[in-house]
Amino acid sequence: MEQMHFTLRYVCQELGISPKTVRKYIDEGLVEPSDFLSGQPLFDQTAFERLAKIRRLRRDLGINIAGIDIILRLLERVEELNEEIGRLKDLAATTNRVSIRTSGGVFDQYPAPTCIIGGEICKIEVIEE
Repeated sequence: MEQMHFTLRYVCQELGISPKTVRKYIDEGLVEPSDFLSGQPLFDQTAFERLAKIRRLRRDLGINIAGIDIILRLLERVEELNEEIGRLKDLAATTNRVSIRTSGGVFDQYPAPTCIIGGEICKIEVIEE
């Protein structure tokens, strides 16, 4: 299935922002066009949604460009961490044992280390190499 692209004109009309403003956001690295057609930027759905966030942060909340950049980076990091939490929850649901490969060291000094996964205390199986 081919991905939909939005023209600069469409984006500006839908979001109520000027082409000059969108170009400034591109120049500042806040958004990247997915392609170009006759020198005009085209935006995919992700870029369109990002521009909508930028517009809200700028217009509705009065945040400057530097602040918007920081907020967008933090939102991306939160999304990455949420995905990682999901992966770890899936892992915890399928197992309650964790194996750690070591080549000697701290785990050799203490018997049966444990950890907590999904609220359960689990023994860590140490496999020496």
